[in-house]
Amino acid sequence: MFKLLRYFSIASFIATVIVAAFLGMLYAQISLRDLMELAESKNIALTQAFSNSIWPQFAQFLTSKSKLSGRALQAHSETARLFEAVLKQMKGLQVLKVKIYNLNGLTVF
Repeated sequence: MFKLLRYFSIASFIATVIVAAFLGMLYAQISLRDLMELAESKNIALTQAFSNSIWPQFAQFLTSKSKLSGRALQAHSETARLFEAVLKQMKGLQVLKVKIYNLNGLTVF
């Protein structure tokens, strides 16, 4: 009878370790997925905030001048104003760079 108790204890311990390892891996995967979803939603919110604050001032410039070449866009006076507005919005944030694309997917800023 005593040997049966010892084998049951060993089997229970091994089963507990296996289940704990499985649950640990599952929890790590779920928490990583949730963290990535949270980061993505915060990036979307930040992008929308930039868009809402900058777009009304520069919509006409960005849509009408998007056919200019890269050098012409850089030399345009509105680009300097746009750069200052973007820097003002970025102040105090951990934003590395801001890119603005036209409807064709080309970078205009």
